[in-house]
Amino acid sequence: MRKIAFYGKGGAGKSTIVSNLSVVAAEAGKKVLQVGCDPKHDSTRSLLGGARPATAVELFQKKRPEKICADELVFKGVLGIDCIEVGGPEPGAGCAGLGIIKTMELMKSLGLMSRNYDFIFFDVLGDVVCGGFATPMRLKFADEVYVVISGEMMSLYAANNICRGILRYAKMGKVRLGGFIGNQRSPGAPTEILTAFADRIGAPLVFLMPWSSDLPEAERARKTAVEFAPDSETARRFRRLAEKIDNNTGQCIPEPMTDEEFESFFARNSQAGSNC
Repeated sequence: MRKIAFYGKGGAGKSTIVSNLSVVAAEAGKKVLQVGCDPKHDSTRSLLGGARPATAVELFQKKRPEKICADELVFKGVLGIDCIEVGGPEPGAGCAGLGIIKTMELMKSLGLMSRNYDFIFFDVLGDVVCGGFATPMRLKFADEVYVVISGEMMSLYAANNICRGILRYAKMGKVRLGGFIGNQRSPGAPTEILTAFADRIGAPLVFLMPWSSDLPEAERARKTAVEFAPDSETARRFRRLAEKIDNNTGQCIPEPMTDEEFESFFARNSQAGSNC
């Protein structure tokens, strides 16, 4: 079983990438569980035909955890992909990170981590790496982390903070950084800063996903790009990314920057990365 967490700042394209990877794996006959760890609870919607599943946080509001069964938490998506959405509290009330902690504990008590999955993908918001959002690493639910980055300052700032968390938990266990996945968010945007950032952290830029009109079109159709346009170059790119991850044996412990070092790094490289 490969247990992989994908982190990234909100809007970096992380959920799109994870959902397409889930479909690629399922097409290859693999059994997949995708867990959306974002209060927006939109990670798995393209796998569920646009449907909004009940979230774990909503279940906790109705039932005690020991009264919740697996069928209430897990929803069956396209190609048999199992889907869980953690969800979050009402805005201004409660802690989203606490919902992730309770959901991970529920998954363990229900035996989901012991099922015969080939892949468990955790899709985790990386804007704030508090104890709750770091749960997949902290509680050893995920052994491998990929960080989705675009060239904006805050995307890279969040990625650097995520690497700080990986470094902390790598010292306590076996979690490692698999590398970075670059996402070109607009046509023609420069990508040099993504390579420079990966080099500075000491981890590979595993793949660069170029901008494609297939992605918003697939989103409007409430499908992943791999389903929506299976013979397109975009679908082929997702399959190549899946192959890169599947064959990646170069997981590492990152070397994150201090805030001062990051600001200096971005100032030197912002001309190349400001429009990514």
